[in-house]
Amino acid sequence: MVPSLRPGDLVRLRPVFDRLAAGDLVAMRLGDRIICHRVTRCYPDEDGRQWVVTKGDRSAAEDFPSSAALIVGRVTEVIRPPVWNRLMWRTRGFLCALLARRRKASERQRSPS
Repeated sequence: MVPSLRPGDLVRLRPVFDRLAAGDLVAMRLGDRIICHRVTRCYPDEDGRQWVVTKGDRSAAEDFPSSAALIVGRVTEVIRPPVWNRLMWRTRGFLCALLARRRKASERQRSPS
């Protein structure tokens, strides 16, 4: 969903009580994950169930139609953590590996040969 959402961003959701409209940013259940995509169109089927078609902002094609029942909520706010916080999340694996390597090196220096 870049540029609207970036990795590490937090979103605030509100339940959808009224109709969705094209352009709404929604969070929806996709298997065991929750994704945020933008609504491109909504339509009812012959049984009166509501269907939505969504698309990621960087995606070239729309997603398959999904039942509106899969929508967890409408995104009302994007909370962007400070840059250092996002960098720490991205580099934590590298930092852990670096610290483990240094610890092993210092233990080798302390142990008698």
